[in-house]
Amino acid sequence: MLFLDEPTTGLDAQSRRETWELIRELKQQGTTVLLTTHYLEEAEQLADRLAIMHAGRIATSGRVADVVAERPSRMSFELPRDHFLGDVPPLAPLGVSSYEETGGTVRLETTDLQRTATALLVWARDRGVELRGLDARSATLEEAFMEIAKGLDSEEAR
Repeated sequence: MLFLDEPTTGLDAQSRRETWELIRELKQQGTTVLLTTHYLEEAEQLADRLAIMHAGRIATSGRVADVVAERPSRMSFELPRDHFLGDVPPLAPLGVSSYEETGGTVRLETTDLQRTATALLVWARDRGVELRGLDARSATLEEAFMEIAKGLDSEEAR
């Protein structure tokens, strides 16, 4: 078992990546690595399981994918000038939890990114609509962390 406390603090990008590769090699050889870090990208890259602590307590734990999956994914795209948000398929049945349109750009949050993206892409294909600037992505560990911390801070303020 190897304990590492903030192993890449102060390292340049190349050295950080080399350290990550060394840690991955150690894990492949069967070494259990307990790593503390403030770099969420580092945790996302290296952790099989993680625990997020806040105010000395574990606020959440689990596989990185599971912690991130609890947060909404995002999609954004530009509608052509001759189309409106009301032209797209109904959003709620697609897992969309919130949306906004500003200047022709549509931004969605969804609990089911694959279903939402598939339905919108099929709609666009069938109508010959180009969704410029299409971007679809899952939440990041940083977003999950910020949401968890924000929620806990507001609980403590009560």
